[in-house]
Amino acid sequence: MPLLKQLPFLFCLIFISACSQRGKDVLATVDEAVFGFPNVIKTKEALQDIPYANSYLKIDNGHQVLIVLALAELSPKDPTQTQLKWLSADRVMLTTENGRLIKTLRLLNNNISGLNANNSIDPLTLNGKKPNNHEWHAIYDWQPQYRYNYEANLTWNYIDSETIHSTIWDKETDYYQEEVSIPAIHAQFTNHFWLDKTSHEVVKSIQYLGPDMASIEMTILKPFTR
Repeated sequence: MPLLKQLPFLFCLIFISACSQRGKDVLATVDEAVFGFPNVIKTKEALQDIPYANSYLKIDNGHQVLIVLALAELSPKDPTQTQLKWLSADRVMLTTENGRLIKTLRLLNNNISGLNANNSIDPLTLNGKKPNNHEWHAIYDWQPQYRYNYEANLTWNYIDSETIHSTIWDKETDYYQEEVSIPAIHAQFTNHFWLDKTSHEVVKSIQYLGPDMASIEMTILKPFTR
């Protein structure tokens, strides 16, 4: 059964309906229901008063915007994992799993249609402390133009301990870099993850949609809780 503690049942119905021809009207309803506050909120008190999990988002070097958790549901491929769907006021939707960006909708130019481990283990799916070094493999799918089944080799490396700050919290973190190589198109890029030293969950990340594509920076302000 979907995990819906963060939002009332109304939002489940909204996102089911969003797949219909009335999707634009439904998303307008979401805007009114969720984004009845400024899109960028700078005070700690204002952020804490929002009743939903929320994050700051930057696309490339653009402006910082606020996104909220619109839906939490079990992964269709692994029911032990939870997928979080985040929504911005301009109707961009990001799906994350264990802090990894696995799908995007309504971004300009490029969107991830899917990102899945390929006969290997994504280090972010491991409970507790993550390995200092780890190699794994994934399949990337992108839109537009149906660019599917691009095999990637990923190398996960611990870099250092870092203290990072947000409007709400200061955290001691473990900083990791992830080198991504896609042999078929001779392309490489690097993802960045900061994990809370205690919970080992991602609290900040900079992830690329793909080679020569936008970077997505997320800072989790108020995390999802089951």
